[in-house]
Amino acid sequence: MSSVSPPANYAPRQAARPSDSAMISDFVLQRQAVTRYVRDALQSAVDKQKENADKRGRKHMVSFTTGERVLLSTTGIRDSVVTNLGASKLAPRFIGPFTVLKVIGNAYTLDIPTSLCLHPTFYVGRLKRYHPATIPESVQSPEPEHASGDLPDVHVVLLIHWYPVPVHGAAYPSAVDHGLSAPT
Repeated sequence: MSSVSPPANYAPRQAARPSDSAMISDFVLQRQAVTRYVRDALQSAVDKQKENADKRGRKHMVSFTTGERVLLSTTGIRDSVVTNLGASKLAPRFIGPFTVLKVIGNAYTLDIPTSLCLHPTFYVGRLKRYHPATIPESVQSPEPEHASGDLPDVHVVLLIHWYPVPVHGAAYPSAVDHGLSAPT
């Protein structure tokens, strides 16, 4: 049998050449330093994300009691349920207030009207505490400064500037004079 020759599109391997071991060790040290830097940067990012998640995490959710009034977030609810305006950007972000009927862990069952066609149990993240408006019951309007008979005298002064006449030729006719005419 004859010796096996490589395919036509294959270039044979060149013989290994001697290399400088100092250059290789410098390269390896540099790559190890870069790897350590990237690993430390990733760990720092993970630590920051954990810190931010702990600030806003599930442990810090608001809790409600039975009978308390809450608002329900409209995210994830059909626009036709929330508003009849036709434009979702004009829809309110929260609807309600609804009364909490039952507490099941992190879920709350609300007293929702059947016309909304929604399941009555919601996760605590979709609820917000309801604060009623603090509008006083009787608002007295302030007394007017002048009684109807004590109105101050008002004098009307008109400045009439006719187009072809220069500004220094503008006239100040009295308000009593109704016979205003264009200059000749």
